[in-house]
Amino acid sequence: MHVSFYVPDSASTREQQGPAAPEPMAPAALAISNQLTQLAIDGAGLEAIIKGISTALKAPVLVEDRQFNLLAHIIPSGLSSTAYDDIVTSSGTPIAILKELDESGVLRQLRGEKGLLTIPAGDRQSHARHLCPIVIGGEVMGFLSCLDLDGQTGALVPELLVAGVHAVSIELLKQRGIAENEQKMRRDFFRDLLFSNGNISPEALHRRATYLGYQLSSAYWALVVEFDQVPNEELLPDEVKKLASSLNSLLSFRQALVITQTQGATILYPIKEGQPTLDKVKHLAETIRQKMSAGNAGWTVSVGIGQLYSDLLSIPRSYREAQHAVKIGRALNGPNAISSFSELGIYRMLLQFAQSQNPNEFFCEALQRLLEYDQQADKELVKTLTAFLECNGNLTETSDRLFIHRNTLKYRLERIRDITQIDLDDSENRLMLHLGLKMNQIVATLKS
Repeated sequence: MHVSFYVPDSASTREQQGPAAPEPMAPAALAISNQLTQLAIDGAGLEAIIKGISTALKAPVLVEDRQFNLLAHIIPSGLSSTAYDDIVTSSGTPIAILKELDESGVLRQLRGEKGLLTIPAGDRQSHARHLCPIVIGGEVMGFLSCLDLDGQTGALVPELLVAGVHAVSIELLKQRGIAENEQKMRRDFFRDLLFSNGNISPEALHRRATYLGYQLSSAYWALVVEFDQVPNEELLPDEVKKLASSLNSLLSFRQALVITQTQGATILYPIKEGQPTLDKVKHLAETIRQKMSAGNAGWTVSVGIGQLYSDLLSIPRSYREAQHAVKIGRALNGPNAISSFSELGIYRMLLQFAQSQNPNEFFCEALQRLLEYDQQADKELVKTLTAFLECNGNLTETSDRLFIHRNTLKYRLERIRDITQIDLDDSENRLMLHLGLKMNQIVATLKS
């Protein structure tokens, strides 16, 4: 595909002629440039700016982001264009055209700030198209373009599109600043909601929520994404930033908020009209887990999911549940796990007891003696007892799970009986020990 470029004050010109200012605009183009810039300064909006460009060029004008998603468009009254309709219908440059531009290397040129580019009419594009990168802070943020319907627009395009792109850049920069400020205000609000520990009154939170456009009846799922084992503590802050960037990219169209923390991030996933269900949230968690595991060798994550509540002020409760779920899930299932608080079963009851009562009440003296012995001497006895209780006292199933001979299992169980002085054939004793071991896991996760 043959394309042509218009590059004001190009590098080659500077090399041949030495440093020089760009050629001045023609008076008419300069006047239009000033008008467009004033529109941007006055806050007229993107549509008003591209309408001014379209009127001057007498041609359809489009603004797209870096990925060629359509941001704004206009066609002068009385004109029609199949190519323009195709772009609008596709909400941006059609995939078939993008593929052709990519294969020909034109996309790479466009994103490399090569100046205004003209793509001639072809099989997939019925009219020539002139594009100019929108550069903000040295980064190409999108593209301003027009379609040359009658073949006469080209002579006017270089100056008018280059002039127009300055006004569009100002407007997009303003919009980005506003969006970033609003996002920061929302994130600060939810940070205070999650981490204030009740130090902010419900009335103050209500006022801030109302100002930000939130209803108190707004419902959110809370998910905690936490790195498991950290291979390098010095790299952790950078990995947390990369995690947040990946999550923001993955969740952008879902309007979710990502709040970074020391070991990972918290996601607040908004619910509209009763959706999504827990299964869909778990599917999202699985997508996150796989994406992070595939992207960083050794940096696996576990995900905890809190319960859904029907009001905004209950988000801290869902967040705490997600925290507990990720820790208990990792303790039970190892790293790289996904755990929902609502599916923790008896661990939920034990957790509530541990937080409100003295968990040591669950540790009978017999179990305490076994835990102490296991720490000081034989590291296999607590593991053996746990497997034996989970297998309901079935010796064959227990030995298979532990990959040990049946006689080795019998020997260990005798050692457990000697230390605890408890009859393991008694169902009440087994229940007492089983609950005590589970509470031990809960206490360990609360301390971690």
